[in-house]
Amino acid sequence: MIAGWSSNNANLYSAGINSFALFPKWSERKRICVLGALGTLLACFDVLSHFENVLEVMGVFVASMGGTVIGSYLLKRRGGYTSFILGAIGGVCAQFGYGSLTTSPVIDAYLYAFLCCFLRRKYATAHV
Repeated sequence: MIAGWSSNNANLYSAGINSFALFPKWSERKRICVLGALGTLLACFDVLSHFENVLEVMGVFVASMGGTVIGSYLLKRRGGYTSFILGAIGGVCAQFGYGSLTTSPVIDAYLYAFLCCFLRRKYATAHV
């Protein structure tokens, strides 16, 4: 319990110092008290149990962007927003169990975006 107390004190102090940009007119003591109360209130509602889903969706969007960038570079053609959006949609759908290529939605988003870049290159050059 004491180890948790000491590490959370450091986290609260860091948040209080970093929140100066948001609340420049508040004193350091006031910022730390408000953030401590807010953190305690959020802990009562078990907010941390939902962060895993949020981080996974963020990972899907980043992987989709990475698939688009790498696919565009390797295929020497711009992937555009279409590949990114379709990759992100594919990754989110895979997260909920629809259209999963692998067991990881993040890898699925990357593969969908890369596949969209490939298909876009293939069919865009066929009609030119």
